[in-house]
Amino acid sequence: MRFLYHKICIIIFVLFCLSGNNYAQTKKPVRAEIETKSNSDPFYIANINNSGVFVINRLNEFFDRKTQNWSFTNFDHNLNKRWIKKIPLNVDLSYQGFDFDEDTVYFFFHKVNKKADDNNLTIIAFDKIKNSSSISNFQISEKTRLTSLKLYNHFAYFTSKNKNRIFLNIFNFKQRLNKEIDIDDADEFEVEDLEIDTINNKLYIVQKKEISKRNYKLVLKEFDLNATLLSVKEINSNEEDKKILTANLAILKDGNIAITGSYNLSGEKTNVYNETTILEAAGMYYVKINKAETFTFNYFNFLIFNEINKYLNKREIAKIKKLQESKEKEFSLNYMLVEHDLIQKNGRLILLSEAFYPEYRTVSDMSYDYYGRMVPTSRTIFDGFRYTNAFILCLDEDGNIIWNNLFDIWNIISMEVKERVSIMPLKDEYVFAYNNEGELVYKTISDSVIISEIDNAKLELPYSNDKIMENQSSNIEWWYDNYYLCYGIQIIKNNALANKSKRTVFYLNKIIFE
Repeated sequence: MRFLYHKICIIIFVLFCLSGNNYAQTKKPVRAEIETKSNSDPFYIANINNSGVFVINRLNEFFDRKTQNWSFTNFDHNLNKRWIKKIPLNVDLSYQGFDFDEDTVYFFFHKVNKKADDNNLTIIAFDKIKNSSSISNFQISEKTRLTSLKLYNHFAYFTSKNKNRIFLNIFNFKQRLNKEIDIDDADEFEVEDLEIDTINNKLYIVQKKEISKRNYKLVLKEFDLNATLLSVKEINSNEEDKKILTANLAILKDGNIAITGSYNLSGEKTNVYNETTILEAAGMYYVKINKAETFTFNYFNFLIFNEINKYLNKREIAKIKKLQESKEKEFSLNYMLVEHDLIQKNGRLILLSEAFYPEYRTVSDMSYDYYGRMVPTSRTIFDGFRYTNAFILCLDEDGNIIWNNLFDIWNIISMEVKERVSIMPLKDEYVFAYNNEGELVYKTISDSVIISEIDNAKLELPYSNDKIMENQSSNIEWWYDNYYLCYGIQIIKNNALANKSKRTVFYLNKIIFE
């Protein structure tokens, strides 16, 4: 691996492993593999920081028509397997997510949009210290889907929504009691985010309410931790040309509340594709709500980014210059976005959004008409979502721009829309990285100074003759301290291994930045 400017380097953390096979005493990466099949059900990761990681997946093991096994595998921070446990669950339950506190990890399973003749929500709790587990089954309103989830002090706080109503649920793990409150009409409101103020013991929910076909306003609701409504604040930007699309909550270090998200220009038509419900955005916004309940919206059009011209053609650049000179109206580039939660560090706020678009191709065929004559035909095929770049904004807590940057995303096309770029906040800089086909692609920035241009490093494999034949999925998460966790599914060939000449694995790689 080569060293980067300012002594930043990336190395694959290695250790010596002794084993009884022919590869004893060879260097191996910190890596774990779980054998699988190409068409297996998805694997899910529960990143519990320096306590390790869980791998969860549904197994093709049935007890009867209504019960199916799930596998829970726990690894320590060096990817040594601690234990594996199988738990039978109702086949209608789908994995919704996880959260954890100091000693317990909680996994949530829900019968999404199903009738609730019986329990429709299951929470599995694993005690990290005792290595024991418990299962809580209970009923929430039927035909719902979970829209937000947070855990605090052995209570689960989550919102759910069905066709008619929005609900706030509080589940007490010690007493195994669920409290459900009907909070809104689903036709009028959409829950965007939920956040807990652990210092003041408050619960906040931000919702989006349609005020016209061309605009929305935000509504911030404040509850105590028993779900008693304390206040309702309407947050309207009063800029009719800007339409709020999304909203994410954050509790700032000074106790104030920040809301971030994306917007588009209400005068423009928003393209809607059949493959996604995500709307195109003109930029990102930030609003800080202080203790005096005053607020100001800060809008950041994508055109403010310093290097945005490299994504534009000559016609677009000319049109932008003409509009800017005449000042007739604001111009928008419009991107579909995967938006990240706000990152806070040393009074700096990092907003990150990944841009993508649906990619299609046209296939031409020849067919025959009624008279047997050949007729050319064509059809459009959806190939997946093509990622292009990440928009990075660094703000102070008042919403002033400190710096901005763009991070190119190369050769990622996927049927699934999710976060691809991971942020590692180090002491004096930020590392932005993604995992693409067995390579780590990264860029390091320190307060507007680009320490490294985009570079890449291959993920190490366990055996010297391993060769990756196919990367079926590639993911990355900041794990803890200066470690990344890369994972996905690979098909690997190794003719030197008699019993494993070709293997399909779900892999986990631990990577260190120094």
